[in-house]
Order: sequence, then C-alpha cells, then structure tokens
Amino acid sequence: MSSSFPDFTPGTALCGGALIAMSALLYLVVAGRRAGISGIFSTGLLSLLSLRPLDPLSTTFLSAFFLAALAAPLFLPSSPPSSSFSFPPAAYLISGLLVGFGTRLGNGCTSGHGVCGLSRLSKRGAVAVLTFMTTGALFASGLFLSGMSLQAKVVNFLYPRVPGWDPSLLLVLGAAVGLLTPFSLYVLSHQPSAWGDPSVKLFADKGPLAVSKAEKVDWKLVVGEAVFGIGWGMIGLCPGPALVLLAQGDRKVVCFFMPLYVVGYLGASQLEGKKKTK
Repeated sequence: MSSSFPDFTPGTALCGGALIAMSALLYLVVAGRRAGISGIFSTGLLSLLSLRPLDPLSTTFLSAFFLAALAAPLFLPSSPPSSSFSFPPAAYLISGLLVGFGTRLGNGCTSGHGVCGLSRLSKRGAVAVLTFMTTGALFASGLFLSGMSLQAKVVNFLYPRVPGWDPSLLLVLGAAVGLLTPFSLYVLSHQPSAWGDPSVKLFADKGPLAVSKAEKVDWKLVVGEAVFGIGWGMIGLCPGPALVLLAQGDRKVVCFFMPLYVVGYLGASQLEGKKKTK
C-alpha cells in the first residue's frame, strides 16, 4: 500500500471479485438466471406487496445472502478501514430513491425447485436449492471480503485524486468479469438448458452474444442507469452492499436508504405501467 493509494486493498478485492464470479456462474448454470441483486430482491419484494406466492429461487438466494452477510464478519478478514465519510440522513433518502428508481427503469444495476422440486423428492430440485443457497452466500461474502460494503471505498474510487484514490473497485470488477466471461460464453454456447429447470433454455442459435429484444439499448436503459449512477455516487451504495448493511443492521440503511429504494423502485414500475397502457 503506497502513500499515494493508502486505501488500496488488491488482495481482498481480487478474492471478493472471484467469489462473486463463482456465485454468478453457479446461478446461471443451475437456474438459467442472472445473479442480479436488484432483480432478485425486487422479485421477492413485489411478490410480498402484491400478496403473491414467493419465488422459491429468489427467496432461497436472498435467505442465504442475508445469513452470509451476518456471518461474514465472524469468518472473513475485512478490508482495513477506509478514509471515513459521514453522510447525513437526507443523502441516504435521496440516494435510496434514485437507486431504486434507476435500477427499475434500467432493469438492473447488475421456480419451482424449492417447493415443487423438494416436495416431489426431486434430486434436481434438491441440487438447485443447495446451489442457490451457495450462490447467495458467495455473493454476500464476496461483497464483504472485497470491501464493497464499505461506502468510503466506493466514494474514494469515484473521486479520483492523488493521493487518496482507491482503485480497488476496478480489481473487484476485473476479477469478477474476467473469471466469469469465458465460462459464461461456454455455458451459453454449449449448455441447452438450466440444470435445475430444463424448461429454461440457455443456448441461442445465433451464439451467446445474440442480442434479444430485452438486451437492446433504449432510452430507459440510459436514463435509468444514469439516475442510478447519481444515487450510487452520492453515498457509495448500490443494492448489493446495501443489502449486506441491511442484514447487519446499519441504522441509516434500514431507516432511510431502503425505504426510499422501495419507493423509487415502485415509482418507476408505476411509470412504466402507465406508458404501456397508453
């Protein structure tokens, strides 16, 4: 650690990124889904608010995620304290609103196996449940180990200056994407369907890089991610680290960030629903 980059933690950043990559790959291979925390969390949230049955996959993933977030400080080495930042409650409120609205509008930041599979003693269902628990735990552990649940590390990355800039986030992203990309491309090119649910097709006739309608760039993606970026940059929180801090009982996240995140997410959903009905 040099005097120019006093908060740089390359070891834990690389290890945390690797855990996140493992989580995402397992979730893709077995569930045929992307391990996007905002999407997984919001699926459960909307089910609760609309009194619909909970999605077993999302529920299992989130349960393991929260348990790992609680246990991580006991078993994993944490990153050294970063340069401290103190954010007022208003910043958490505004950031939560923007992050929730942006992730819904931009569709990210980033069934049946639990209840139906286990109830009919399906080996495939049992493997799926164990895998989702593992992926949730790995993702939360990766966020904690890499230091990305420390808001100051994110803010120090988004505010480049010498001395003081912290490039750890680049290593987390580089490790996760670098490790995940070749395996993801192979799975999407060679695996016909998800192991946990054969009805979920993975292989695209045009290859793994084929662009579906949902993958096309439109104004909602650009505007949504811009709004999300502003909220993220305000206090250094996005959905994954926010859920880690929520599980660990951070008062400002519990009382200010997450309630407004929900408001923002539902607001974007309402806006999108009105546009579809016109």
